[in-house]
Amino acid sequence: MKKIKWITLITVAGLLWGSTWVNAEYVIDKKETLRGIKSMEVVIESLEPDIIRLGLTREMLKTDVELKLRLAGIKVVTEKNLDEPYLYVCVNIYSSKNPPVFSFNVSVQFNQLVYLGRDKNISFDGVTWSDGCTGIVGTKEMSKFIRDAVKLIVDKFLNDYLSVNPIQPGTPQKKN
Repeated sequence: MKKIKWITLITVAGLLWGSTWVNAEYVIDKKETLRGIKSMEVVIESLEPDIIRLGLTREMLKTDVELKLRLAGIKVVTEKNLDEPYLYVCVNIYSSKNPPVFSFNVSVQFNQLVYLGRDKNISFDGVTWSDGCTGIVGTKEMSKFIRDAVKLIVDKFLNDYLSVNPIQPGTPQKKN
């Protein structure tokens, strides 16, 4: 029975890892879609109650992400505005009781208002940048490991963002 659970867990992780996002990154360089962005909101998807009981909360993730954005000179918007771009973080977790491990998928997407080329009057919210990771972790390390995974993906986002939006003089920077 243990062997079947492990095979199932590894299969789910493989399927999550192999999934593809269909978005604008296949049309143009996703870094270019970040040029000129000055502010954004951070949206963290709800977490399952079992995950919260193990020490990971939306507030922790939101604080981690917002701090990284602010250190990069990006204004973080807290009021809801339909036209405001936003960084969306989603953590999906599948738990196994025996052995006690989690397989997880972390997805970070940058969403902004986009217009159709054939009709500029038609606009919609679109994903213009995305990245993610999948892994397996034990229960004791789960909260820290997933927070670190989110931070790593946000760092990738910031590297792309800063490559087309260099930090201006006077902007607070992270000290070493």
